[in-house]
Amino acid sequence: MDAGILPIGSSHASSSKTVAGSLRDGKKLDSLTSNASGEDAVVLGGEETPTLKPQKDRPVHALKEHIARLVQGFAERESSRFRTVLSASVEAADALAAKEYHAPSVQKAVSCALSLYKDASETLIPEIPFEEEVVDSREFLEGFLLPNDNSPEDSARCQKLLDPLLRTSHVPGLKLKAVVLNEPGFMAFGKGGENLILSRGILDLPEEQSRAGLAHEAAHNDLRHFTAVRIAMAIQKVLIEIEGKGGKGPVKGIAQLAENSLQREQEFEADSRAVELLQGAGYGPEGLVGLLAHLQAEAPDDGNIFSDHPTMEERLRTLAASKGRDPHAEWNLVPSPHRR
Repeated sequence: MDAGILPIGSSHASSSKTVAGSLRDGKKLDSLTSNASGEDAVVLGGEETPTLKPQKDRPVHALKEHIARLVQGFAERESSRFRTVLSASVEAADALAAKEYHAPSVQKAVSCALSLYKDASETLIPEIPFEEEVVDSREFLEGFLLPNDNSPEDSARCQKLLDPLLRTSHVPGLKLKAVVLNEPGFMAFGKGGENLILSRGILDLPEEQSRAGLAHEAAHNDLRHFTAVRIAMAIQKVLIEIEGKGGKGPVKGIAQLAENSLQREQEFEADSRAVELLQGAGYGPEGLVGLLAHLQAEAPDDGNIFSDHPTMEERLRTLAASKGRDPHAEWNLVPSPHRR
């Protein structure tokens, strides 16, 4: 999941293809997508954008290789749990084929896979130096930026908002760099490491909302969500290899649904952590609430099991509940038009 804001939402939220491909190849994107996996971005506004020059001869990422080795060792130690996911996926195969995604058998299999992802992340992330994420993030930027991106003025303006948010980071000495794309829509995402990438459209919002968007993305990096999603993706690969059906068996579908669920949870976590980062810098949660409400009003969405981002309304409700607030009375929750 590029870890992304908004759904501004690793999450993430479809795949890295969104960032490196559709996002900057002249196509219109009118939806919000972005996640902690760093594989997606958030876009609102549907503007034509310049064609991105192809990224050729990209180096093999050391981070990806390291994660693959760690996951292989984890799979050997936890082989019984991998077999449990495979067995549950087989039991869910008929319901999955019939697209009965809320069937108990499917939910059970997804729960097994999701639990495996979380435990693997908790075990393995401490073994992955944050510096590897930094290198990976730098490699991603090579060939991604266009000549008119990241002007010194935009970068300095964004950095001024970002730096105070890092005072209470969980990552010792965390330093993040703001990279501003010359795009008019609303878009922000991260690839882990040191870079937060966002559009000028985010900077053109009221300052407290721009700051909140940066806080959300910084929270993804602070919580190392991108690496957690990469671990989940590596586990998916191992599960498919063990299944031995070239990705045509039920485990691929179950594993993807579990990854989507993981990224949805990460969005809630990033919202909550963003409030803490804002408070650590002397600001309240109103900027984040205003940003989510604004985006929800502009592009209401229906959450579904395939989404790697929860709806804005879900995020507002969860954020309010976690802080003991009434979203309707105090935060002026904007209802989705389709529910009126």
